[in-house]
Amino acid sequence: MPAPTVSHSLLDAAATLDAYFAVAASTPTPHRELQQLLQTIADYRAILPRPERHIAFFGSFKTGKSTLINALLGAEIVPTRVLRATGVVTCMGYAQHASASLLHRIPGNGLREEPIAFDELASAILLDLHGHGANRPAVEYVQVRLPVPLLQGGWVLVDTPGLVDDPLLSQRTYAELARSDVAVLVLSAYQLLSIKEREAARIAQTWLGGNIVFVVNQMDLVAVDEQAEVLERARLILQGAGNQLVGQPRIFATNALHTHDGITPSESVLIGVPALAQWLTTLEASPLQAQLVLQARLSTLEQHLARLHTWLLPRRNTARQIRQQHQQHHDAERARQRTRMREAAHEDCIRLGILRQRSAQLSDDFVRSCTASIAQRMAADPAWPDRLKHDFCQSMQLYLQQVRRGTWAALTRTRYQPPLFELRLPRTLNEMAAAEGWVEGLGFWVGFLPGIADEPAPAAPPLPGLDLLGEWFDLGVAQVKQQILLSVEQTARHLGPLLQHEAEQYFARLERMVVNFAEAYEPELAESPDLHQARSEEATYDRLLAWCEAFAAAIDLVQQRH
Repeated sequence: MPAPTVSHSLLDAAATLDAYFAVAASTPTPHRELQQLLQTIADYRAILPRPERHIAFFGSFKTGKSTLINALLGAEIVPTRVLRATGVVTCMGYAQHASASLLHRIPGNGLREEPIAFDELASAILLDLHGHGANRPAVEYVQVRLPVPLLQGGWVLVDTPGLVDDPLLSQRTYAELARSDVAVLVLSAYQLLSIKEREAARIAQTWLGGNIVFVVNQMDLVAVDEQAEVLERARLILQGAGNQLVGQPRIFATNALHTHDGITPSESVLIGVPALAQWLTTLEASPLQAQLVLQARLSTLEQHLARLHTWLLPRRNTARQIRQQHQQHHDAERARQRTRMREAAHEDCIRLGILRQRSAQLSDDFVRSCTASIAQRMAADPAWPDRLKHDFCQSMQLYLQQVRRGTWAALTRTRYQPPLFELRLPRTLNEMAAAEGWVEGLGFWVGFLPGIADEPAPAAPPLPGLDLLGEWFDLGVAQVKQQILLSVEQTARHLGPLLQHEAEQYFARLERMVVNFAEAYEPELAESPDLHQARSEEATYDRLLAWCEAFAAAIDLVQQRH
């Protein structure tokens, strides 16, 4: 018989959800537990379109799970002993030729298959009830292939360890339930539905979307007149379990050795192993089988996502609280720096105000410097006529430097980079030269060098007439020098108020700029390593939570479609 094929609904679901599985497989994380949760979801990528349908038989120790499976298979395949029980998950699927093998876990999350003889199965599967674990802990699965008609359609019967106080074995059982499509909870009629069994039923019901049926086994150990009461009690306790596809609840009643029936009939319970086998065969051939499998697998996937979401949410909230605490410290430091900047701006403005008050003194210093340097040049340098313009400009440069140095000294705390103080006097001087006869010639002589002003020097006014020059030469050298010094001093004194006005405007403008700069100041404060780590963790958790929610929404759409 050909291998079972994958239903269209499973292929469609796998294709729709593939991108979400890829995120789970590719998300790095240093958290071991988170990595395991993501890996479980990533591994389910291969289970979702799996063609075989797994039926997991589970329950407490010694309820007869293995014996029931042997009865369904029609042969003593799974070893059973009075004082020993199943300690390793055993999977029984179809093959034309019978075989058995052990699957060992190897590094890299792979499996290595080791063939084994059927008469050696007991040593690999059975657990000594007086021991503390399976005899071969290195065995991950025992895999058996059989030419049994019940398995031809794709059913794989899975025998699991009993639910006991051994957490590792119970964990293996629940892990196998999460990989199955139908769960069969095997109960003992004379110890019916303990608290542990009810919890196990609830877990299977949740994980498989209601794909759970119940077998009340060992009915022959109950008095005949009590059998109906036992089955009715089971029906009442289990009502609401299962779903519309398998029944609510679907209960079978069987004997311990499965050699004969002899069970009191019940309207709500199917009697005997043949009834269970027939139900499985009918379900396999039913068009509802694909829906049942899809329902179980999507429900299991939702539970894996719910577990991850439950794990992520409190850690995201903790990371958010830690990030907020570090952010508060960070913001407080920024606020302190802004406050310090405003205080510094206030102090700088006070110093700029003092400079503005001293601007009159600076202009007076300019007049004295200009007159003194030119007088000194006339007295000591025979080439003084050629240096007159240079000395005048030097005095202007000295004035500029005094204003600039004063500005730099004043702005010591805000670290504000002020615009360079430049004179804008050429146009003013040109107007003065046109209006003031005494400065006509000198206005050109003291034209400004490049770099002093932000506008080009004015064009030279017309030179004095020859009559004026003649008069100068007639006066003699001493008188010429005296006349020039007087003109220089007058020009400098007329320039003084203009320089003072420009300096005052400059200082006032700087005060406004410094205040505005301090008000708008945002410190470039680097995040602390703790804040950076908390922000990164919160972002990771936020991203994974959003992915979980989007994944769940995509699953819901697939369920609605099918």
